[in-house]
Order: sequence, then structure tokens, then C-alpha cells
Amino acid sequence: PLLARKLRDSGGNIHSPEEALAAFNQASTMLRKGETSDEMVELYMRAVELGFERRNRCFNGAGMVRCKQDRSREGYDFFSQATAFDQHDSRAWHNRANAAFDLGDIQQAHADAMRAREASEVPGQMSPSAGSHGPSAVKEISTDSVQAEMLWRAAGVAAMIGQNEPAAVLR
Repeated sequence: PLLARKLRDSGGNIHSPEEALAAFNQASTMLRKGETSDEMVELYMRAVELGFERRNRCFNGAGMVRCKQDRSREGYDFFSQATAFDQHDSRAWHNRANAAFDLGDIQQAHADAMRAREASEVPGQMSPSAGSHGPSAVKEISTDSVQAEMLWRAAGVAAMIGQNEPAAVLR
């Protein structure tokens, strides 16, 4: 990718807002294509450094890259930065819940899942999509943490296979 090469060749010297947007867009495109590289995280962080107004999306993207690289602790930390920047970003809360689950912290995963649900109910806020680190059926989560996590994961599988009912995946 041209911008990633420019970033590397210039020693990280991307300076304009247009280049920050281009860095964000390039990293996001690479992520949608299933690519994961440290270079993508560098692009996201460079966009943050240059004041890209949707910093939460940069942190969220970097977290997704790290989780796809089986580096859930780093992913969790990026998702935490995203939620600190925008507490109503349901995708970031959703992804943080999945990272917490991957790290074995079921209580934190449940708490973050509930925050994702609350954020998805705020008018005008993004709800988790199939492009996030996990499922899209946040509202299907029960209060029992074990059952909630099973439904959470089932919802992700349901979203991937086009099934509308997450519980059907568990049957």
C-alpha cells in the first residue's frame, strides 16, 4: 500500500489532515480485507497523532487488528482508549467485551457487553456491526454472565452465517 510505504519511508512523517484521513481509510480498507499487520496499527496511530476527529474509530481499528493477531491484551487496551474517547461507541464497548472474554475476564466482558447494549440504545450512536470484533445482537444478552457470553458468541456466529436468531446457533 502506497501510504503505508510512504509512512515507513518517511520515518512516520505524515503531517496533513488529508494524510491522516488517508491513513485511517487505508488501514480500515486493509482490515476489511482481512489483513492484519503492525503497519496498520501504525497508520491508525498516526491518524490519531494528527488529530483525526474520529480517534475512537482509530483505537477501535487498532484493537481489532491486535485481536485478530491473537494479541487480545493489546486489543483490549486499544478498545479501552476508544471507549475513553467516546463512551457512547457501542462497537468499541462490544469489541472490548470480546477481548475481555478472550482474556478470561467474564465479569468484565459482561459489564462491557451491557455498556455496548446501553450505547446502542442511544439515538444516533453506532451499533455493533458484523465488521466489529464480534456479534451484532447486543440486545440478546441476558443477565446471567455465562449465558450472556454464550449468547454473545452465538450472536457473532449468527451474524457471520446470516442467521437472525442467535439462540438457534446454540441448538
